[in-house]
Amino acid sequence: MSIEKQTNVSIASRLVSLIDLHTNGNLKRFAEIAGINPVTLLNYSKGRLPKADALANICESFGVNINWLLTGKGTQYIQANDSKSLHADLAPELSDFLEKAKMILDKGDAAAQDTLKKNLTQMIDRLDAETEVEKLRREMTDIKNELAEMKNKMEYRANNREEKSSKKKVA
Repeated sequence: MSIEKQTNVSIASRLVSLIDLHTNGNLKRFAEIAGINPVTLLNYSKGRLPKADALANICESFGVNINWLLTGKGTQYIQANDSKSLHADLAPELSDFLEKAKMILDKGDAAAQDTLKKNLTQMIDRLDAETEVEKLRREMTDIKNELAEMKNKMEYRANNREEKSSKKKVA
């Protein structure tokens, strides 16, 4: 096997490991996040040498060190300002949404940006509604607790009255 072929296979194997790691082997999803055609990504994963812009998209989208992707040397991820590490503690769906939103903003497509703005507005409205529902649930729980406490006090007072009443009758 020629050195060039070995290099392409090595890049492909590192690329496949990234696909497995970031999208559980879902090539289409990985391609979508990286802004690459899925068929093209499939070819890269089979050993075709990726184009520079595709490498740049992968590295930027997933915070991968391009030196590592090309040669296997160095750290796998860029340490400073790694976009994945900024929201690694978020739910995967939200993390994916943020990655897609970043891609849309980076591409500068006005129609897509308008759609993103509408989606964000709807998302914020839903979060606000969920927050309000949660607030109302807490208030309902507080009211139930207060009612239970009042009921207990009333029962206690009623029992005390009955005891006093029965003591008076005995006396």
